Amino acid sequence: MLPLWQQRASFLSEKLANQSTIEFDLTNIKRIDSAGFALLCDFLHDSEQLPNKKVRLINPPEQLLTLADLVNLSHWIGTFIDHH
Repeated sequence: MLPLWQQRASFLSEKLANQSTIEFDLTNIKRIDSAGFALLCDFLHDSEQLPNKKVRLINPPEQLLTLADLVNLSHWIGTFIDHH
C-alpha cells in the first residue's frame, strides 16, 4: 500500500488529468485556523508536485495571509496568488 501522501497525489493526478490549472477558490472562506492552514498547505504542496499543472489560490482571506506571515510562508503562498 502506498503512503497517504502518495495516495493523495495519485488521486489528485487522476481527478485533474484534463486540467492544466488547479484552482483553490477561497471566496467563501471567512475564517481559517492553523489546522485548515496546514491542510491547505499540504494540498498546495501535493498539487505543485503534479507535472504540467499550474496551481492558483483565488481570493485568499486576509487571515490566511496573516497565518502565512506568522510561519514564514508568505513568499511561498504568494507564488500561488495572481497579483494583478
